[in-house]
Amino acid sequence: MKLNLHKPVLLLLGAVLFFMGQSCKPTRLLSDDEYLLHKNKIKMDKNAVDKKELQSYYRQIPNKRALIFFKLPLSVYNFSQLGKERKWKNWMARVIGEEPVIYDSLLVQRTAMQFERFLKNEAYYNANVTYHTNFKRKKAKVSYLINLNQPIVINEVEFTILDSLIKPLVLADTLNSLLKPGELFALRRLENERKRIANNLRDSGYFDFTVDYIKYEVDTFNFKADINVVVKSNFNISPDKTVQEIPHKKYWINKVYFLPDYDPQEAIRSRGSYYNMFDTIQYKGFGFIYPEIQNVRPKVLLKANALEQGGQYSMSEVNNTLFYLNSLRLFRLTNISFRKVSESDSLLNCNIQLTPATYQGFSVNLETTNTEGNFGLGGNFNYQHKNVFHGAEIFNLRFSGAFQRQTESETYNASNIIEYGVEASLETPSFILPFRMERFYKSKRPKTVFLASYNYQHRPDYTRVINNINMGYRWRGKEFIRHIVNPFDLSLVDVRNPNESFLESIKGTFLENNYQDYFIAGGSYSLIFQNKPETKGKNYAYFRWNLGGAGNLMNLFHKEFGTRDTVVGGYYEVFGLKYAQYTLTDVDFRYYHHFNILSQLVTRFFAGVAVPYGNADAIPFVKQYYSGGSEGIRAWRAKDLGPGTYSVPDSLAGIYKYPNQMGDVKFEFNLEYRFGYNKSWRGAVFLDVGNIWSLKDDNSRPGSAFDFSKFYRQLAVGSGFGFRYDMDFAVFRLDWGLPIRDPKIAGRDAWIFNKKFQIKDFVWNFAIGYPF
Repeated sequence: MKLNLHKPVLLLLGAVLFFMGQSCKPTRLLSDDEYLLHKNKIKMDKNAVDKKELQSYYRQIPNKRALIFFKLPLSVYNFSQLGKERKWKNWMARVIGEEPVIYDSLLVQRTAMQFERFLKNEAYYNANVTYHTNFKRKKAKVSYLINLNQPIVINEVEFTILDSLIKPLVLADTLNSLLKPGELFALRRLENERKRIANNLRDSGYFDFTVDYIKYEVDTFNFKADINVVVKSNFNISPDKTVQEIPHKKYWINKVYFLPDYDPQEAIRSRGSYYNMFDTIQYKGFGFIYPEIQNVRPKVLLKANALEQGGQYSMSEVNNTLFYLNSLRLFRLTNISFRKVSESDSLLNCNIQLTPATYQGFSVNLETTNTEGNFGLGGNFNYQHKNVFHGAEIFNLRFSGAFQRQTESETYNASNIIEYGVEASLETPSFILPFRMERFYKSKRPKTVFLASYNYQHRPDYTRVINNINMGYRWRGKEFIRHIVNPFDLSLVDVRNPNESFLESIKGTFLENNYQDYFIAGGSYSLIFQNKPETKGKNYAYFRWNLGGAGNLMNLFHKEFGTRDTVVGGYYEVFGLKYAQYTLTDVDFRYYHHFNILSQLVTRFFAGVAVPYGNADAIPFVKQYYSGGSEGIRAWRAKDLGPGTYSVPDSLAGIYKYPNQMGDVKFEFNLEYRFGYNKSWRGAVFLDVGNIWSLKDDNSRPGSAFDFSKFYRQLAVGSGFGFRYDMDFAVFRLDWGLPIRDPKIAGRDAWIFNKKFQIKDFVWNFAIGYPF
């Protein structure tokens, strides 16, 4: 059955154009004395302050824009107000629409006042903020004019420590002070300095010390500030209500108790009797308070603990313990509290209360695709257990399946494609090695991952089964850096029941290598950098470098001890199968630039190359690159683009019954502007550029070989738009892609502008998650 999507697509495009038309009249619902806030603009006499920080103080923000230049949510709202009230109109106004933002002079005045307060906190005490509003065609454009003037800078800094016990600690750390002559006298800097001093003392055992013991004495003259940092002593109120200064007290940790099954609500209800339901056991001197069943082994909790019994109290070690425990992903709530030991004036007992999360869960995902009438249905069932052996081991089990009906076309014959598989993985929260690495565990959060998978692919002309076993290590490096090493990655590719006429038709072509049995024994290393901030709306970058290979050790062994006499062509075998030998490397760089919380511009660059040698003439099919599809050049189907300028001739239409183009070299560049209608509904416009190539000349695919001097003239260009629905736990994505430049077509006709455009040229992809 062929689905005709021309009318739905035309209707959708018509709706978009209609709303664009509505956006040209965004003021249609305003009364005579109302103006639509069209734009806010900040002008400063010098770029010494980040405008993005100022923008967070706007008391009025114009209606959100979609596709940069028109206000789609406002247009949807205006449309919903036309004619009679309807439920579907109300739904559109509530889900996608946005009421017009009416200019309010009082809110503009408050914004200017907020700017002045912010600038004073940034040391610009004499900043002058004015504003001007331009009214035109029922729209208001507000310009905020800021003259920063001369800021106050720090001239001298002195420290006065009234407690002789902590004086050496504070003075020894003044080299790290945030208050330095010549720096701006900003209130944020002063507050951060108080926190720095307090944290330093709390890391040195002073459990009771807070920022309240630190004050500033400041003298300003001629835009210069002399600062005296005063650190006060502790105090005691005697029975006669007189205040007596006393030294700050240093504390040590006495006992540490873990409560791995703590229920805060039950503890409140039961009060003192709550703890009678538990038993306390001792493990390596630490107390573990359990119910009848131990949900987490003590050994696992101790590995995540940085607090030492008998050791000096340290706030940093408390935070490290919180971080390590949360990284286990076993607990919904983690709380560390301290209680002073009554019979001692310097000891603390520590209680680590851990409220378990839900250990088990499952999810079901369904996907549909339809490209030029080729309907596909797929899905997967995922099961996860976060504590399968009571040691924070994460077990994942995934069942997947897919079906696609390939309709008959000028290039491909009608056929059915069936694929299903199962994948199981086990992740342990430590390195499984013959030696211990306790310190490494504390700082690097190491993990060992075991994975096994089975994949069954049925095509009209063959059946292929891929078995894989993988073992790897993952750990954190320096800030923002992660490492992944897979020393063992074994795959067995088994091609079954190939059609004899099909094998004969591909003999001597690149496809012949794709339908051979292979044994792949390799490994890989990945370096990942990501500085994504916790605060939304901040710019960040992502970089990944992969290096992998296979067959090299076996080839060295065979060269010393083996014989080339078992496979036609003189190739070595393992278990009666030819083994692959290759090296591959690729890089993936992405940059996320946020205009605001709901809109961002994402840039992505990918380049990779795989080189076969030694015991192999070609890269195994499962390791080759392809382009197109929902995560690549979205104007082409997956594996239907390239390589190079190669185009399947009509004479080979019987061989290429489904997209199957693979290559050794890949290059892609993606540019995607994402915008939000509201918290859940998102939109995007994108531009994709790229292709794949073969490294060697391939007579069966003319134009497929990579040539550095002309590869840029063989790039495919696609563009389009899409919609996303964000459900917090998953993002459902629908993209329409249109081929702008087809590298298979020579000359100017390769560009869509030079030929007749048809709606059927659109390729649409449905997927879960963002493409990058």
